Amino acid sequence: MNVEQARAALSKVDDQGTKDVLASGLVQNLSVSGEEVRIELLYDVAHGMNDRIRIESGIRTALKMAGWEKKVTLLPVVKTAPVAAPSEPVGGGGLVGLGRQAKPPQGGHQAHQHTHGPQGPPGPPSMAARRVAQAPSAKKEIPGVKHVVAVASGKGGVGKSTIASNLACALAKSGKKTGLLDNDVFGPSLPILFAVHEQPKVTEDRKLLPIEKYGVKLMSLGFVMDEGAPAIWRGPIVMQVTDQLMFDTSWGELDYLILDLPPGTGDVQLTLAQKAPLTGAVIVSTPQDIALADAERGLRMFNRVEVPVLGIVENMSQFVCPHCGKASDIFSHGGARLKAKELGVDFLGEFPLDPDTRAAGDIGKPVVVAQPDSPMAKEFMKLAQAVIERSERLRGTDLGSRIKILN
Repeated sequence: MNVEQARAALSKVDDQGTKDVLASGLVQNLSVSGEEVRIELLYDVAHGMNDRIRIESGIRTALKMAGWEKKVTLLPVVKTAPVAAPSEPVGGGGLVGLGRQAKPPQGGHQAHQHTHGPQGPPGPPSMAARRVAQAPSAKKEIPGVKHVVAVASGKGGVGKSTIASNLACALAKSGKKTGLLDNDVFGPSLPILFAVHEQPKVTEDRKLLPIEKYGVKLMSLGFVMDEGAPAIWRGPIVMQVTDQLMFDTSWGELDYLILDLPPGTGDVQLTLAQKAPLTGAVIVSTPQDIALADAERGLRMFNRVEVPVLGIVENMSQFVCPHCGKASDIFSHGGARLKAKELGVDFLGEFPLDPDTRAAGDIGKPVVVAQPDSPMAKEFMKLAQAVIERSERLRGTDLGSRIKILN
């Protein structure tokens, strides 16, 4: 890496929402040697600690994504007066979503501001309506990928990543070329679930090369960030990160790309649902009412953007005592099956609380791989077959027909 390449990488790192770290004057001295990149960062009193953590994490990530795997030394200096920034136009998005954000409209007015009519000011639009209006609608194909299946949940803590990782391994064991993308940039789980502690390589045309393990091609922001480093980013940057991880990864030929979505129905989930060429979605829930209510919200989000829901999975369905064999309904039981029937979608199976599955995930070897003959592994193989069957049924059909086919 030379200085110009380092500057190109840094030009994609946002300072405080209006300029990159070069244009803002934050980066004052940059030197590149064979073994080290050294950067002096000239902060002013307007930069809080959260800004500094986010910026420095972004700089390290951008340099890694540009192919630099050696030492990065950041030398912070704090001025008591604001930093004088060069007058440059603000650019667009950038490497791994660390791009600059657009300036707000003149006068500080927001895009959703309303004109007051004779009946008085109307109420603000709902959050869901604003998200639908703002989210991009154009689908982008992923070269070489036949089916893209999202694994989603309305809330966190339901074991969605465990389901996604074992589903991916089960698809691979079924003979399908499979990839798994961790879309949760705030809590990436693939480094733990697959015990991956290496960084992906970058091709000459600046594409990320996924890391392959257990026959599955893997990509996660957790592979390129320092272990334990927080992703303290604003929403637009997060969406740019997820966009690049999906579309700027060299996946090769895949039958299935599984997307492990972050929980909820926010901007990231909606943008992915509208932008990614999704074959369909699998909804994961636990059996209790509070989880099912959120799962229903997730399902209705996919319906709104015309993404067919392949079905609902009930996780943590029961706990079977390994000593006496008695089943206990810790989080209730059967709620997801009833919800699937109520909403007119398929029920794809139930997975009990299983200590071996938890332990397998903790050591980075999903239970489908660690214990292929176990009852849990066999259930995941059934889930994989259900996903294959429904995805093939939808293949080649237009978006308007897909939901009708499944129903």
